[in-house]
Amino acid sequence: MNWASNAQWLGTTDRALPSQRERLVRQICRAEGLPEDHRDWVLQLLESLPDGSTVCHGDLHPENILVAGGRAVVIGWTNATRGNPLADVARSCLMLKSPYTPPGPLLRVAVSLLRRTIRHTYLRLYLRLTEADEQEMLLWKIPVAAARLVDKVPGEREWLLELITRSLAHMRKSR
Repeated sequence: MNWASNAQWLGTTDRALPSQRERLVRQICRAEGLPEDHRDWVLQLLESLPDGSTVCHGDLHPENILVAGGRAVVIGWTNATRGNPLADVARSCLMLKSPYTPPGPLLRVAVSLLRRTIRHTYLRLYLRLTEADEQEMLLWKIPVAAARLVDKVPGEREWLLELITRSLAHMRKSR
């Protein structure tokens, strides 16, 4: 997929888009249930991560990709920002790992397997094609998870809070 051509199709440039970092800060500050010490730590971590000026989709998942005639087109650009593409990758991976599944046992199993396959393939190919740093992407997952709390996706709150808490404990232990 060619992200730049999608952005050109929208008639925008990276300078016309809102800042990804500023959007994340606003969302993290509004995240319900995030303990204050965790919020402070996540905001400090976010500040330490490299900014960027790349066009980022902000909500890239399979439902926002149309495939026809052997071509893929990304739709749903309402959350587009300018920032670091690894934050975008981290958000996509979180959405694909979400514990939320549609009702019905058969559908739950099918969606879980499909998400896992897509997430694994997407991340492996992205890292290989861009030579991006997987560890940096993993760091981006933390502020992205905190920001995602404002989305109030059913079944995600406790999962996201646990991810943030585990990450905080791991980083403190590593120091």
